[in-house]
Amino acid sequence: GSDDSGTSMDDVNSAMGSISSRVGELEKVLGLKFFGDVRTRLDWRTQSQSDPATIVTATGKYANAAQGPIVDLTRGRYRARIGVMKGMGDFKAAMRIATGATNNPNSENNTFDTGFTNPAINIDQAYLTYTPGFFQGHLWLTAGKMPNPLTVSPISWDPDIVPEGIALGLSSNAQNNTTLRAVYFDLISNTGGG
Repeated sequence: GSDDSGTSMDDVNSAMGSISSRVGELEKVLGLKFFGDVRTRLDWRTQSQSDPATIVTATGKYANAAQGPIVDLTRGRYRARIGVMKGMGDFKAAMRIATGATNNPNSENNTFDTGFTNPAINIDQAYLTYTPGFFQGHLWLTAGKMPNPLTVSPISWDPDIVPEGIALGLSSNAQNNTTLRAVYFDLISNTGGG
């Protein structure tokens, strides 16, 4: 057989360009801004086997005779998000839906192991931001289910956390190099425990 992967990749690139131009035209007509992404990854976890009852199998799984079933050390994961934003003078409204589990609000990831069941799709963001023009973008107020307004880093906040509440921000310049934020939202456990 012949290798026609170059031709099929050209077809994919052509289709993506066509979709991009159509979305651009739709954004102009409706005055909307679409945003989103799709990500797939292989989650590869390793663990030192300190429990003598733990047996590592040839398929990359481990089992503990006392603890229960076999659990995969590797798994395929995916995330898909799509949103829409509309600016109206000093106001900006946005809504985004995303894949994820309804019992884990801190993750938008799903695992490729659910067979023929459909993944959950949740409202990931729904918020309104007011940025008064007379402050030249130095002050903003956001209410709703918003992108995390706090500083996000690997040791502070997970970027997947999308709080519900209200946030007020005041920055020293347009690049937001120094920003004072005041936020109000409840952090609750959705683990189902009492």
